[in-house]
Amino acid sequence: GVYFVWLFMAPSEAPSVMGSTINNGAVGGAVGTFFGAVEAAWRPPHPVSPLRFSGQLMASHAATLGGIAAIFGGTDAICHTLRGDTPTNKVIAGCAAGSLLGFRQNSISGAVAGCAAFGGIQGLGILAQWEKYLYPEH
Repeated sequence: GVYFVWLFMAPSEAPSVMGSTINNGAVGGAVGTFFGAVEAAWRPPHPVSPLRFSGQLMASHAATLGGIAAIFGGTDAICHTLRGDTPTNKVIAGCAAGSLLGFRQNSISGAVAGCAAFGGIQGLGILAQWEKYLYPEH
């Protein structure tokens, strides 16, 4: 998403919490709309109202991915504001974003699983960039 550009900004140029939330949510919503359109194209058309069915799929995917991305961006910006630029900010943001999937289904175990999955993925991303955090002067 757009937040990758912000990884290379000076701390004074880091986005605000609101800006990060809106930007990430918009990108997530656009990606979700695309995925919904792809899914609608692959599924057999609805016999009564194919356009309405396609629109509902696109809106559902846009809302889910937009919400996940917005929570990730907002949580990451809050962590950056409170804790500075630390590697664990992305893990915390991933956990918060992943838990949304479980909470949408009213499932605490789903929220914990989503937190572990998304936080774990961010942790793997941090491991891939270990030199950046071990040797910050480079």
